[in-house]
Amino acid sequence: MRQHKTPSAKTVLQRCVSKAVEQRLDAWVAAKRRRDWSTADAIRDELQQEGVSCEEAPARPPLPFVGASLSPDPAAADEARQRQAEL
Repeated sequence: MRQHKTPSAKTVLQRCVSKAVEQRLDAWVAAKRRRDWSTADAIRDELQQEGVSCEEAPARPPLPFVGASLSPDPAAADEARQRQAEL
């Protein structure tokens, strides 16, 4: 028969803190999506005081500027620019 180990008080506390931080981060993201900058800033400041960093990272790498080519071939780059100009 398998016995389940009772989590320690420290483990339970960590889970509660993690859940609370996760909820605050969700609220921060929701405020940003609503463009409620004052609320988002306040939540970010509270989290930072608790030692949680809310660094914003780009979701994807920036797109190359129009006319740029990922190809090292100058002829292919010229063709890409020409196609872009036709659009």
